[in-house]
Amino acid sequence: MIFKIYINPMKNMDALFNAESVAIFGASGEEGKIGKNIMNNLRASDYTGKVYPINPSSKYENKKILGYEVYKSLNDVNSGDEIDLGVIALPSHYVKNAILECVDHGLKSAIIITAGFGEMGKEGKLLEGEIMEIAEKGNLKLVGPNTMGIWSEEKSLNINITFLTPTPGEIAFISQSGSSSIAVTTILQSMGVGLRYLVSTGNEASLTFEDYLEFFIQDNGVKEIIGILEGLRKPKKFLSICKKNAGKKPIILLKVGTTKVGTKAASSHTGSITGSTDIYNSLFKQAGIISANSIEQLVDLTRAFYYYGDILPKNNNVGIIMGGGGMGILMADLAFQAGLNVADLSEDSINKINEILPSYWNKMNPVDTVGIQDLSAYTQVEKILLESKNFDAVIMNVLEIKSILEQSDPKHEEGKENKKMMLGIMNSMEKSLARQQINAMKNSNKPVIFISHLYPFAKLFRIFEKKRTLIVRRPDDAAFILKNLYDYYNFKNKK
Repeated sequence: MIFKIYINPMKNMDALFNAESVAIFGASGEEGKIGKNIMNNLRASDYTGKVYPINPSSKYENKKILGYEVYKSLNDVNSGDEIDLGVIALPSHYVKNAILECVDHGLKSAIIITAGFGEMGKEGKLLEGEIMEIAEKGNLKLVGPNTMGIWSEEKSLNINITFLTPTPGEIAFISQSGSSSIAVTTILQSMGVGLRYLVSTGNEASLTFEDYLEFFIQDNGVKEIIGILEGLRKPKKFLSICKKNAGKKPIILLKVGTTKVGTKAASSHTGSITGSTDIYNSLFKQAGIISANSIEQLVDLTRAFYYYGDILPKNNNVGIIMGGGGMGILMADLAFQAGLNVADLSEDSINKINEILPSYWNKMNPVDTVGIQDLSAYTQVEKILLESKNFDAVIMNVLEIKSILEQSDPKHEEGKENKKMMLGIMNSMEKSLARQQINAMKNSNKPVIFISHLYPFAKLFRIFEKKRTLIVRRPDDAAFILKNLYDYYNFKNKK
């Protein structure tokens, strides 16, 4: 018999993300099975808690999976063994019984990997309702159904149906799109940015986007929260949580389902409750949400706030440094269109730059370095703009001489030898310049956004990433990001 006892929902969340012990329903030793992927991921992430594989098949009788004793059911586990988390990777018609076992054993949380519930029409909704009734009476909080899983750095807990093992970090990621969460995590990982938490929310039959947000805001180890959102189930709670956060932690969201076609797709995907784009825009503005419009923007904004959250620009005045006039003009246009102020150079700055660049430089912002051969000039001009009271941030390009040289195809042996020699020289010079540019920014306490059309492919860019220095591929991305950094400063300080 199930007796309903009230438990603080945050305790359930703690049991979920900081589980000391996990029962895996549908655990398997067969490659290609979801239950095997989950077991592999727990092992790969060095999870140190207790693991209880559950599989009633006779072939696992008196056997082990990855060194763990297999149980026919949770009822066969010693009643004195306290289990925090259940993971259910079974066909949908077996899930109800697994939930009953979880409640009977006193579990506080469970992850239902299985699809085929509320997102699948009337029958699925009925089955989801039955499961929820059991879970609610037993105070069992659920992730899913229809979820890719979770990651928690604190316990190295990786419950995931893919081959992903996230890099540990300080970012919490809530996603209503499972596959997109894997894509974003993988991209961030390749750029050296890790996660403290990742949750694929699934159908949100129990725990919702808002619940995860509340938990992550309270976690002192989380520096920033990002998300992919199809729709909110508790918009009032969402707004209340965000107002309590009040700019303490940046919240960056990619809202999908912003058109009629997208809204229809979202409702069939996880049964999301969508709504008017205007309503969401208004809600986000009130809540101080930073909005991304694409996966690329979500990744760039995530990195920007992770790197520069402590040195936000106090005004919208930007200095621009480019190696050519055309790129400078384009960058100035894009900055202005984004709502930035391409401020004038002071007389003092002009006089200082006169001592560095040839006399025919343009003597204005954006600064055209006129292809000067002395690479140290780029850093010197950068320092001058960063030291000026006229600018709160700088946008500048990364020199790509080595990359251009790599594309050349000498036909004679002498040319090939010369190319090899020059590549070695350029490699050393580019790395040295990159370090100087980064150091100039670090010493100024002002953000610099670097641009390279070759990002993220060249090895040179790993230097920027390791030093938490933002580099993006397109000029419009740089303008968009800088405007968001400035807007967030305004929100935090109610300017």
